[in-house]
Amino acid sequence: LFTGQRVNIQKSSAFFSKNTSLTAQNQVCAIMAGIQLHSSTRYLGLPLGIGRSKSEVFSYVLDSVKAKLWSWTNKMISVAGKE
Repeated sequence: LFTGQRVNIQKSSAFFSKNTSLTAQNQVCAIMAGIQLHSSTRYLGLPLGIGRSKSEVFSYVLDSVKAKLWSWTNKMISVAGKE
C-alpha cells in the first residue's frame, strides 16, 4: 500500500454471496494469500451472513440489550434508594 500500512491477514476474512461459485471463492482466497472464508464474520458487532433463522442470528443482540437495561435499572433503583 502507498501509506506503508499492511493488511493484517489474521484479522481479515472474505465474505461471498451465495451465488459465487466455490471455485471463484477459492481463487480469490488464493490471490489474497491466506485470507479465510468465514460464514460467521461480524462487522460492527453484527453478523454479515444471515441464514434462514434471523431469531438465532440476532438472539445475542437481544440478550446483550436486556442485560444492559437490567444493569441500568438496578443502578437507578439503587441511586433512588440512597436519597
